[in-house]
Amino acid sequence: MEGSIPVTTAFTKDGALNIPMYQKNIQAQVDAGVDGFIVGGSLGESSTLTHDERIELLHATQEITNDRIPSVVNIADGATKNTISLAKKAQNQGADGLMLLPPMMYKPTDHETAGIFALCSGS
Repeated sequence: MEGSIPVTTAFTKDGALNIPMYQKNIQAQVDAGVDGFIVGGSLGESSTLTHDERIELLHATQEITNDRIPSVVNIADGATKNTISLAKKAQNQGADGLMLLPPMMYKPTDHETAGIFALCSGS
């Protein structure tokens, strides 16, 4: 996706997702002409979002874009079973794609990294 953008997640003062502010940001990016969104990108709050929060952000994005602009869900989890679970959940909830990152807690081998991608793609 040329011109795709990772979206900053807005939070309330008590740490909950601030969906109205998040959607205001999404709308501003739509108005600016972006070609796609990366939900829960790999910087910032990525490591602190729960799977349910990522899906909530995906739905909030889809609500603004009406599925006219692709939304990709970032997955960077330390456990393969959690990665697979979120990948399936995101696909079932209408994500247009997945951005899979290897675990960030340690440097996996090339074989381990390839295994995660294969499992998430159903290969």
